[in-house]
Amino acid sequence: MGMSLNFVTDAIASQLSPVAPDKPAVACGAEQALTWAEFRDVDLRYAQALRRAGVVEGDRVGLLLRNSTDYVGMFFACARAGA
Repeated sequence: MGMSLNFVTDAIASQLSPVAPDKPAVACGAEQALTWAEFRDVDLRYAQALRRAGVVEGDRVGLLLRNSTDYVGMFFACARAGA
């Protein structure tokens, strides 16, 4: 069995955010950027919203967003929620 994306997202958000919380993690153009701490907060908040909406492990979630920090946060949140 291979490594799951859930493992990777947890490693990225949980391991890197405490090490460099104020360093840039995600950027989309000059206007949008998230630090590691902000990225982890967005990831967790979106994952909780997906779970409250009924997303469970194994579900498929489609994303239709413009390239943005929100897209990256939602992409990782889907994995964190198990979708």
